[in-house]
Amino acid sequence: MKHFKTFLILAAIVFTCTAALNAQQTVPNSWGKGDNEQEPVIQQEKLPLELLEKLNRPDAEQNAEFKAELNKEVDRILGAEEPADLYGIKQTSVITSSFNNPPFNPEWYTSDVLVYTGAVASAGGYRQLDLKRGEDGWMYYIVNKAGTPGQFSIFMSTNGGATWAGTINYSAGSGYIHNISAVVDSRSNAVPDSTRILVYFTFSSLVNGDNASLYVLNVKRNGVGGVISTVGNPAGGNKYEYVSACSDGMYWESATYQHAVVREATNAGVQVGIRHFRTTNWGTTHTSALLSTSNNDYYPSASFSVESGTDSVYIAVERRVSSTEYELRMIVTPDAPSTNFRVFYITSAVSGVKYERPALTIVQQSAGVPKKVLVTTTRNRNPRYCYSADGGGTWTIDALLGPNTAQVADYTICNSDSLTSGGQYIIGGYVTDDGDSVNVRQGAIPGGFSFSYYKRNSNQSSGVVAPVCAIYKTGSTKYAVFGYPGFGPTNAYYNGEQLFTGVEPISSNTPDKFSLSQNYPNPFNPVTNINFALPKAGSVKLVVFDMTGREVAVLVNGQYTAGTYRVDYDASSLASGVYFYRLETESFTDVKKMMLIK
Repeated sequence: MKHFKTFLILAAIVFTCTAALNAQQTVPNSWGKGDNEQEPVIQQEKLPLELLEKLNRPDAEQNAEFKAELNKEVDRILGAEEPADLYGIKQTSVITSSFNNPPFNPEWYTSDVLVYTGAVASAGGYRQLDLKRGEDGWMYYIVNKAGTPGQFSIFMSTNGGATWAGTINYSAGSGYIHNISAVVDSRSNAVPDSTRILVYFTFSSLVNGDNASLYVLNVKRNGVGGVISTVGNPAGGNKYEYVSACSDGMYWESATYQHAVVREATNAGVQVGIRHFRTTNWGTTHTSALLSTSNNDYYPSASFSVESGTDSVYIAVERRVSSTEYELRMIVTPDAPSTNFRVFYITSAVSGVKYERPALTIVQQSAGVPKKVLVTTTRNRNPRYCYSADGGGTWTIDALLGPNTAQVADYTICNSDSLTSGGQYIIGGYVTDDGDSVNVRQGAIPGGFSFSYYKRNSNQSSGVVAPVCAIYKTGSTKYAVFGYPGFGPTNAYYNGEQLFTGVEPISSNTPDKFSLSQNYPNPFNPVTNINFALPKAGSVKLVVFDMTGREVAVLVNGQYTAGTYRVDYDASSLASGVYFYRLETESFTDVKKMMLIK
């Protein structure tokens, strides 16, 4: 009997410890460090102390000319270069574009928006899609296509994703594009077509990715000026994988710098380190540094952090402490590539617990504001999230991203917007392992996710390729949007909160005056039609707002030719009540009332 009591006591202790490890909790950033994890060794910086002090001065964060001058010297010392094009794709690359295409099947309330038809790459296993909201307000959806020659397409939408009327196609030539990651930055916010899309991608002549190098495509949003540059080549017998890109474009225009991180490993998969690249000239040349973490770190996910001192790049990784224990770690390294870094030990698991494939976003606020950091991940294939409201000093970990601990997923996603007022500025999501459900949530830090959108996809997704998500903002209103590959993986779909079904021209005759018609039916539940007429081409905006004046939907926002148009609007996510819709052009404004009755 005594032995049986002892067994019960031990079992109770094990159960209590397991429950504690599985529950949400708040911890310091050093609590998870294992005995076999080595602290990073601070090495001698290549940059002179005087130059480092100048870089860390507050005025370096405020003056573009001063920033450019200092970093020109940094690049000289670190040896900015464009390495050799080992695969010769600069000669075989082909860039084409088309605009004002017909809408890509925009049907919010019956099916998702079909953006791309064809096979989606999966050989790289990760980051085959990317989704960004540019500083110009457009949405950019990048899809990596399967097979050889390596190809991807950049799809562009001016109306939140209802239609995708612009496409830039890139073909690298014979070989395979294994992973992609993009940044969208404007060189001048006053000149919309100065917006550039930089797509970083790993490329190899082999389907398994051995010897893969890193390249970048830099192209204007109008398809002009496309340039391919070699970013880096690994040492012989090594490969780059899992590229993740970020930039400081929130804070700068022409002086914007882009970053890319990759895992460098031998072709046999043995860890070499995490390599950090930076360009100060929009992808023409890069400097780099190898972060020798002395651990097996997989799936790096990068985000930029502006700081009062040294600006930093945060890199979330899956650290394989052993074959049965994977931890979540955050590597923080200076903005100017350096071999120095520090580590936040976010989780503290035990044998049998695996945190996998982290996704990272940092809310882009001013230097003096403590950074809000969000990481989504899976814990034994159950979707979770961790966040910090103080730049990584303390962490709330193991919060449920799904409805319960039984939910099974292989990939999670996250993103954020810089506007924190009104909340809903972070978004996270996941796809179930069978591809049945793509689920997203919106929220704030601290507090976590308060809004949930479960199974918003109308087509079966792929369990082998991660979906993507973003926040589409118009004015101060923030909407959840996401993209995902269909089963196969084949096709690329898009959906979004308050996405309307599209704008359809209904007459080829030129009206003699501007007009905004009363919606029909009215009252309605939940779909109604709104017609408007334009006697001449120009900029058009059609918005919906509630009784308090809060904008709840943007139905039209772009350039339209003369004609009569119909907008199909689905208000299924709104409460019953009175709403107003307003048409704005350069010389005409009208407002009408409509009633939603559910």
